[in-house]
Amino acid sequence: MVRPPVAVNYVYGLFTPECWGVFFEQWDVFNAGCLKLLLSRGISIAIVVLSSILKVPQILNILPNRSNHGLAISMFVLEVIG
Repeated sequence: MVRPPVAVNYVYGLFTPECWGVFFEQWDVFNAGCLKLLLSRGISIAIVVLSSILKVPQILNILPNRSNHGLAISMFVLEVIG
């Protein structure tokens, strides 16, 4: 039974120990339960990372000015609504 190193922690939480075994030991890459879980976790991580990246332009605008004057109101409204 091949297990990843403990530091990897099942590739940052994408795989459960059971799904790791299904994908990389049994080579059943079309297992519906594990595939749904992997897709769900992958999309969740992508949403968090990409939404954080969207805030970088606003932060770069605030830091040199030391003021929130001139920020895009559309970005603020989308953040509050979303």
